[in-house]
Amino acid sequence: MQELADIFEPSLLWAHSLAYIGLGALCVCICVACAIIFFRKNPYKKALKSLDTIDSKTFAFHFSALYPRALKHNSPAFEYAKELESKLVVYKFSPTPPPLSEEILAQYQKLCERA
Repeated sequence: MQELADIFEPSLLWAHSLAYIGLGALCVCICVACAIIFFRKNPYKKALKSLDTIDSKTFAFHFSALYPRALKHNSPAFEYAKELESKLVVYKFSPTPPPLSEEILAQYQKLCERA
């Protein structure tokens, strides 16, 4: 039995070293993956902040499509966006929508600052 232990002892040292290196590499990979997931930019939020306000009908449709994806539900910004969307119904379904009002533009600007 001692002879077997003498034969495999050097390889066990290498095995322990490799196991520690492997566990360390696994921990680093997990930390990097978590950092990527938690700190990446939300592309929907970026698109919501860069909407074109010249065409009111297009703005209304794009805003309505983007804000549920861009903002976290039950957040103050989400409630604010919901309120803003209710004012955009006039622009969505009008055959010739008027330009966006100053009030809506101010609310949109404030929402972009909050988000």
